[in-house]
Amino acid sequence: MRWQYGTFLRCVRIAGILVSLLLPGCYVALTLYHPHLLPMPLLSSIAEARANIPFSVLTEALIMEFSFYLINEAGTRMPSQLGSALGIVGGLILGQAAVAADIISPIMIIIVALTGLGNYVILNYDFSVAAILCRLALIFSGAFAGLYGIILALFCVACRLCAMRSFGVPFEARVV
Repeated sequence: MRWQYGTFLRCVRIAGILVSLLLPGCYVALTLYHPHLLPMPLLSSIAEARANIPFSVLTEALIMEFSFYLINEAGTRMPSQLGSALGIVGGLILGQAAVAADIISPIMIIIVALTGLGNYVILNYDFSVAAILCRLALIFSGAFAGLYGIILALFCVACRLCAMRSFGVPFEARVV
């Protein structure tokens, strides 16, 4: 593969990972603490969609993340063709039923779907599990302190990465 295509695919993967990590936490933070940062048409659309929802944004996000993990794990354990079909059909049916029953807002279905698509660009299973844990930490930090909490959590992750060593060499060191 030529370097231009490889660089483009690498940028797409990095964007997918960032969407997967930051989108749910930022949605929770923006709707709870910073609605003034959203454009008025988008804010009114979110408010109308959430009008009959009995749960808070944090509870709604956690329910949807957990159900997405269940569907994803069930699809992973099944044979290849059956597993992908189960994941798609299960996600569609679960999402439609949750929206029709006024348990989950439609915007949360979109957020979780985009998060799941961003999570699929992670090829390594261990890194995928680490991304899930970081996403949950960012959701909680966004729920408890808004965008400031997300920035603080990202700062803590960056500090941890800078403190790590691999074979005696700092993890973030550039070796040419």
